[in-house]
Amino acid sequence: MQTCRAAARLTLIVASFAAQAPAQYPLGHRGGLAIDIESTITAALGGSARWTKSSGCARDRSGNYWVSVGHVDWSAGAAIPGKLVKLDAQGGFVRAIDQPPGAHSSFGLRDLAYDGQDTLYAGLENQYSGNTVFAFDLVSETFVATRRWRAPFIPGQGDNVVRGLAHDPAGDSGRGSLWACDFGPELIEFDRTGRVLRTVVIPGTNPLPYGLAIDPENRSLWMFCLGDSTQTASFVVGIEVDIASGRRTGAMFLGDASVPPLGGMAGGCEFYLKNQEPTLLLLVQADSDRLYEVGGRFRYAPSCGGRIGMTGDAPYGGNGAWALTLRGTQASAAALMIHYVGARQPLGPPVFAGGCMLGLALSPPIFFLPAVVVGSGTAAAPLPIPSGVAAPLYFQWVELGAPPVLPLRLSDPGATFVGY
Repeated sequence: MQTCRAAARLTLIVASFAAQAPAQYPLGHRGGLAIDIESTITAALGGSARWTKSSGCARDRSGNYWVSVGHVDWSAGAAIPGKLVKLDAQGGFVRAIDQPPGAHSSFGLRDLAYDGQDTLYAGLENQYSGNTVFAFDLVSETFVATRRWRAPFIPGQGDNVVRGLAHDPAGDSGRGSLWACDFGPELIEFDRTGRVLRTVVIPGTNPLPYGLAIDPENRSLWMFCLGDSTQTASFVVGIEVDIASGRRTGAMFLGDASVPPLGGMAGGCEFYLKNQEPTLLLLVQADSDRLYEVGGRFRYAPSCGGRIGMTGDAPYGGNGAWALTLRGTQASAAALMIHYVGARQPLGPPVFAGGCMLGLALSPPIFFLPAVVVGSGTAAAPLPIPSGVAAPLYFQWVELGAPPVLPLRLSDPGATFVGY
């Protein structure tokens, strides 16, 4: 009965918000660039064959997008190298640069990793690259041998491929590190010499990560995966991992529903701030490969209370197990608030503790779910999602005493797209 009431309550909330537009882009919510990259590259490069093997993607600080793509006829013996393609801020083709000798496998360079300054990194099958992560200088627009990294063995379900790749500027005690994966649950962090710094095994049924990206502020790593969701029709699933603990945070999203089936197959990904908004750039390998951006962060502002989270898989329509969680609270009870617009309104004494931040807009009124009991510093509010729901929503916990006493505390707020 409680599940039915919660599902009906969410339907009512979404209906109330349906005519409104979000103030910003929650996790998984589409906004910004969205292009058919396969058609764009094929039209620009000409020839009779389509360029169907896009893999990696990145965006530099000048606003240009970059895509790695292998040559479609390489398996037939063609001596045409893959390309590193530069696009402008609107996704228009600028130029294509030949991938370097050693990168000439069927798909060529895979996921791209940007160092935030002037270098892109990319790897491929270690047997072809000689255990090399290639470095591309964004100023001269050339591959630079002196900036290459050595790649360690990458375990997984592939063929020792540096498939997913992400650059962590804070890794290796601030010297910078790379994270890599190869269709397996092991994530490998290594330094420039190829020395393995850390191996993290990600639990799950079969996540098959293809792309990796670092959120440096949240200190989390995003895996762009081929599956590992209870929505088995989707082969595009974003999964967040906490770098410090090596554990999944619970935050997940599914891919772009406009690319059947629910986003095609996962490719590369990259995280950055675009107009100060946390953003994930995603490449999907479908009937025609696509490149698009979504909101890239669930928790979006600090506050004075516990930590908000989600559990029960991605928030897709028909997921009856989805719930919002609260951890690290000292309260005895907590009530979940829901809105369609995010905010950053500082609050303080005497009603709220110092350092509180209201992450939801006040107008129209905020929806409150019934308070739940906190046990051992944690709480959960089941929020089963009916089929057909599709809305960006914002959430925050208000933490209560027993009986409620002042000052109150607020968890950090979270925002995600609900339903697909």
